[in-house]
Amino acid sequence: TGRVGEPGSPSLERIGVVKLDGSGNLVPDFGVGGKLVLPLGSPSGWATATGIARDGQGSLYVAGTENNAVVVFKLDRNGRPVTAFGIDGKATIPDGPHVSAFAVDATGNCYLAGAKERPGSGWNPRTRFALFKLDITGNGAAGFGVGGLKLIDLDASSGFDGFAHALLIDGTGRILAAGYSGSMKRFAVVKIETDGNLAAGFGIAGIKIIDLSDGDPFPPITAANAIA
Repeated sequence: TGRVGEPGSPSLERIGVVKLDGSGNLVPDFGVGGKLVLPLGSPSGWATATGIARDGQGSLYVAGTENNAVVVFKLDRNGRPVTAFGIDGKATIPDGPHVSAFAVDATGNCYLAGAKERPGSGWNPRTRFALFKLDITGNGAAGFGVGGLKLIDLDASSGFDGFAHALLIDGTGRILAAGYSGSMKRFAVVKIETDGNLAAGFGIAGIKIIDLSDGDPFPPITAANAIA
């Protein structure tokens, strides 16, 4: 996946997807000759991809940002929209979090991780760990946070600031998100149960903060960007 410029419109960018076979050749029955450009929801603007994933049935999901809204597309094996998801195969979260990571579980629930600005944080935005869950129909998952959005305050010494950069769904459906806490000085990992509650047996109340400074008064910028 990636961004595709619109011919004749340098300010218009859309999300492009290509499918290759095991030999690196374009798969002709996907999109048009193995290539697909996803439509914008408006005649002007931009879109960029954040992640791509498959569910247990082989459906393809593409997550990204479109004109400052979070979007998730669901496609079948041939690149056609699955119309039962969202509106004609596209779910839109108008006031969603800043998204850095994306995952899908075996049944087709979608998870997005990143951060959301605190209200009233002014010119220097303060952010919280944010996770968003879409159910199999493309709607915010009931019972997960508020309307599918789960906001997490980290440790008090960092002003509770944080940003999630990586996301993993384990074999039991629990969620692990990793990123940074407090001005990118420490690794932060959170574990969340399938019901959206922090996992009590992980770290301190579901949150693990890891200081890598070793006493350095001017530690390097530190952020976890992957998790396995």
